[in-house]
Amino acid sequence: MPAYLLIWNPKHYPWNELAEDIQKLENSKTGIISGRWSTGRRKNIQTGDRLFLMQLGKEPRGIVASGVATSTVFEDLSWNEENPDRIDRYVNLNFDVLLDADKGHVLALEKLKSHPILGQHHWEQQISGTLIPESVQIELELLWEQYLIQKRKKVDAVNSLAEEIDSTQQYREGATRQITVNAYERNPHARQLCIEKRGLNCIICGFNFQKIYGDIGEGFIHVHHLKPLSELKNTTAVDPQNDLVPVCPNCHAMIHRKKPPYTIEEMQGKFNFIHTKY
Repeated sequence: MPAYLLIWNPKHYPWNELAEDIQKLENSKTGIISGRWSTGRRKNIQTGDRLFLMQLGKEPRGIVASGVATSTVFEDLSWNEENPDRIDRYVNLNFDVLLDADKGHVLALEKLKSHPILGQHHWEQQISGTLIPESVQIELELLWEQYLIQKRKKVDAVNSLAEEIDSTQQYREGATRQITVNAYERNPHARQLCIEKRGLNCIICGFNFQKIYGDIGEGFIHVHHLKPLSELKNTTAVDPQNDLVPVCPNCHAMIHRKKPPYTIEEMQGKFNFIHTKY
């Protein structure tokens, strides 16, 4: 799936509603909010393409948002108040991450430039809509998710489950658990690709949250990585459609009752045995 870099210069285009939009995204049940962005002269972006937003023009510079295109490129009146009659190109998109760089929340440009692979790409484009090469996109997705995980001081235990938990540590009841989470399980883009291929039913027990809970269960499911983290330490390319599977929280927890985790086939066998017995 192609990925493109969008550019934002706050000096020329103040985002006065940014704090409000960030709050809307945090409160969104779907994990996305809609918007649109200028693509400059570019018109190759298609529905479903991956998009990253780079803040330039003032410090700190770096990536502050990501999302997915929900339209092809279209023309409309310019956003620039100095040229209100000018026609510009735009794309509609769903943001899945929005950060406030003024609060220090940004994947810094210098970190991209110092990366052995990402550093080969030119990130200081002045016009939106440049294509990000596939090899660069893979590394960018990983670095982006690693940054987001580090940014989150507390992991939401409802929306994600640990791939590995250090069971040798003891905690007082009510204490915060220390969890290492696989980046691709938390990646909303990777999660969506998994769901598009495999659906929202638990692959082990068949549970579907919307069927049981109605609207509040719409779109909810955990995703599980088929390979343990220990096998992925030297791996950069992950295929969300083949390496991730949808599982309900109960089955996900049971998968991780041992190390290495139970396989999907083992868990399906256990479920079928218990279901038949009782």
